[in-house]
Amino acid sequence: PGFAALSLIVLGLIAKFIKPPKDFFNHHVMGVMNFVAFFLFIFWIYASFAGAGNGFTGDLVAFGMSMVFGVGVIMTAVLWKDIANKDSEQLIEDVMDHHKAHLDLIKGFSVLALSPLILLFLAVSILHQIVRKITYPCRGRSLEHKGYLSQEASEFVEDFKSWNHSQVLTYSVYCGIGYIGFAVLASKFTTLFLSWLIGYTSTMDIFAVTGIVVGVGMLMFMLPPVPGLPIYLTSGIVLVSVGTESFGIYGAITYACFVSWALKLFACAVQQCVIGGLLGGSISVKQAVAINSDAVRAMRLVLSEPGITSGKVAILVGGPDWPVSVLCGILGLKLLPILVGTLPVIAIIAPTVLSGSFSYMSSIETDNDGLKYPWAGTVGTVVTTATAAVMFLFTISAAGTITTTLETRKDELDQLEYDKEVKDANEKAGRIVAVRNRVQVWSNVPCVFKMSLILSVLLMMTSCYILVIFGTDCFEDYDIMFSIREHLDGDWTNLVKPLGRLALLFCVTSYFFFFVFEMWLKSATKKELKSSTVEETLPLTR
Repeated sequence: PGFAALSLIVLGLIAKFIKPPKDFFNHHVMGVMNFVAFFLFIFWIYASFAGAGNGFTGDLVAFGMSMVFGVGVIMTAVLWKDIANKDSEQLIEDVMDHHKAHLDLIKGFSVLALSPLILLFLAVSILHQIVRKITYPCRGRSLEHKGYLSQEASEFVEDFKSWNHSQVLTYSVYCGIGYIGFAVLASKFTTLFLSWLIGYTSTMDIFAVTGIVVGVGMLMFMLPPVPGLPIYLTSGIVLVSVGTESFGIYGAITYACFVSWALKLFACAVQQCVIGGLLGGSISVKQAVAINSDAVRAMRLVLSEPGITSGKVAILVGGPDWPVSVLCGILGLKLLPILVGTLPVIAIIAPTVLSGSFSYMSSIETDNDGLKYPWAGTVGTVVTTATAAVMFLFTISAAGTITTTLETRKDELDQLEYDKEVKDANEKAGRIVAVRNRVQVWSNVPCVFKMSLILSVLLMMTSCYILVIFGTDCFEDYDIMFSIREHLDGDWTNLVKPLGRLALLFCVTSYFFFFVFEMWLKSATKKELKSSTVEETLPLTR
């Protein structure tokens, strides 16, 4: 029932933000909406009778996928008139212009992920062209395009020659590092660390464990890139596992929610008063907050409003944790109203803590080797979906507030002064980037460093493909409720199998060759910067 209600909320958000014309909406979308509403009603009845467990989690996942498909159908129906009025080339051109700043990143990811398919495409193109050269004269037809490749493949190759190869290949390496670092190592070793922490704190007092969680959480909150969700998830696992004996399972969950909520508010206070208030004069801190950007200037305008407004709450809860709190300190805003406006963050914290708690509960076994809470996995799926929906709602609200402010309060934004020191620092950084782009033009890169970058990409590609295709052969199957002593023979390094170690060795070697290229690029940029004038620091795209 909760999942069905959540789906209705999502459909409501779609209707609110797309806002199609009334006549078009009534004729084309209402039929789909009525069908979905009826389907949700049937699903509600089914959920009530079926209950949790007995494969119901799989049904939820399948239902979620069907909802995604349904949303795609609705959006296509609503936007079809706009799409139909443009030809394919115009659509591609619009997308390219809109995402021009990210094209090299997209190309880099494509090189990393799709190179085998690209090579297959070229091979098929060569074979196709050979068949054409043999069969066309027999049929009395002339071959319009001559060459080893087909017309389409030749155009692709010509476009590839115009790429900023150094930048694209650099992004390929970064994408590989990001995937291995976050999707593989972070997930595997976070599970390993949490299982160790659960075992280590299992004999401790709940308040001692709370101190550890608060200390680790505060340390993570002080790091700009780290969001709060992993911290709340950890609290839901560690505090519940230890606090069950003292408070009971549901009391421990409530306690974990309260601790996470208090931790978030305390972290906001420290970020605002210490980092923003005391270190707010630092140029590097202001640059980290991006204080001169349009989005942050709009946030400044909203956060400086007196009282508690819906826009302020949306930014405080849905905005990025570290930049928003530090910005409040730089602006000299009073702490108490900011903390009051942050209180609704419990709507994000509670389901996140519950996600961790149900993950822990789903692994608890009885004396008969059965699951003590067989329904926890199913409820955990629902709560995780709810967490994503709530986070999406607040993020959309924050983005909507910023966008509305940029569009409707331009005069007030123009009156806000830019930070001159940060502006000068950004111009200096932009000059360095412009010179760097000129230095790394592929024709200017020495052959040895070209080979170093290409080899780095090839090794990173090999590492990623091994980890993706042979993932189960790279790491031991390890759960958060396992113990290193029993399941890894007392050695945590046994988590990584020989094939996984080989893949990680490829990754490390790839980074070594990439480091060599980066050191040359940094040195060459420094030399070029000294001999360049301001006019010569214009950025190059080729």
